[in-house]
Amino acid sequence: MKTVYLPIEIYNRDFHSKSVLAYYLIKKNFSVILGRKAEIHEMITQKTQGIYFGVVTVDNYSSFYKKLKLLGHKIIVLDEEGLVTFEKKMYLDLKVSETTIKNIDHLLVWGNENKKILLSSKCSKFRNKIHVTGNPRIDLLKKKYSSIFLDNEREIIKNYGKFILINTSFSFSDHYTKNLDYLYELKKQKVIKNKKDEARFKDYSKIIQKTKKIFLDTIKELSEKYPKLNVVIRPHPSENHDLYLDLEKKYKNIFVNHSYSIQPWILSSMCIIHSYCTTAAEALVVNKKTFCLISNKNLKVHKNLPFIFNNVSYTKKEVLKKIDNFISKKRGINIQNDYRFYIKNISQRENSFNNIVKLIEGIKFKKEFINTGLIEKKNYFIKGLRNLFQNTIGMNIQKKKYINHKVPNISKKNIQGIFKSINENHSKLFKLVQINNQVVKIEKK
Repeated sequence: MKTVYLPIEIYNRDFHSKSVLAYYLIKKNFSVILGRKAEIHEMITQKTQGIYFGVVTVDNYSSFYKKLKLLGHKIIVLDEEGLVTFEKKMYLDLKVSETTIKNIDHLLVWGNENKKILLSSKCSKFRNKIHVTGNPRIDLLKKKYSSIFLDNEREIIKNYGKFILINTSFSFSDHYTKNLDYLYELKKQKVIKNKKDEARFKDYSKIIQKTKKIFLDTIKELSEKYPKLNVVIRPHPSENHDLYLDLEKKYKNIFVNHSYSIQPWILSSMCIIHSYCTTAAEALVVNKKTFCLISNKNLKVHKNLPFIFNNVSYTKKEVLKKIDNFISKKRGINIQNDYRFYIKNISQRENSFNNIVKLIEGIKFKKEFINTGLIEKKNYFIKGLRNLFQNTIGMNIQKKKYINHKVPNISKKNIQGIFKSINENHSKLFKLVQINNQVVKIEKK
């Protein structure tokens, strides 16, 4: 039985889609180990010839992928950031490493536009590795999976009634870890590699800083203008929440809540205000109105696609006028454009889970992979990873808090809840074992 490792980097982004993917993989007789990234990275070094399903193509992962290959593993990467990302050149320079993709067996992308960008670069030599599958985050908003979030939706509506959802994404300028030098961290991670990268990142950060100020002012005025409506702020997991919590204390109809994945929030809200994020694409699936608010559109650092998905406002006055028109008319939106070039599974007919599982089914391993030289390398690598993991355990309290904030416990009970929404009889088919607080193993009975 082949084993697939599904690491969770951000719980509210990854958990539901990876759990649904696990369900379909187990039906196809795979064994799945689903858990927090750090624990999965430790565990995978103790096994041979499994399938690692990651989301990162940056340069600092190239050595990790190379070592996994030495241990006989196959590597699949879903390019989470390939849709709403930096401008084409900036995206390729900062987010895509040629040496990293060299060690990936399969790279899964949102749509043909994403693939076209990759093939226009040095990555064209890896064209056979690049597959257009769509993204599971889109599928989760479709009718087929609506019951997964039904309890969350009911709880959200019970707590907030009619509300405007504010999705923020300003971690570059105000990180969850206070006083973090984000530029330094990106240099250390080999995302920022030269002066040109640094200059573009600084331009991007300046826009973010100005945009956050406009957001704060807009939220205050929304609260005052529509006292009978609630305003719910859902900060990005990597972002500091303090300024939003201050607003929550001052205004009776402003609330801060980062619980749940984005899907039930989109489904429950009247409309959404965001700044250059994937929410714009996800909301299209359910015809939910979105308003993009940003201080400045700079196509030297921004990709134009997020601005195509919805109307863009550059000032508080402009966005408030549009929201006022929307609320008074109470109209939704209709998808008029064909976005399949950008998102393969945007239609109800296409399912990215099917595309991904079919690709994984086709992966083959060498029957006799391990040789005498590899065992020594494997033991050396395991020792190094264990040391790294032990150092992580001994990290400062603030960093521990941040990791636990991004990924709390991974419980088999929560996975069973998702399985039940897909199939009432799942308990007769699957066996779930809680390995530790962060990892669950799942396979057929």
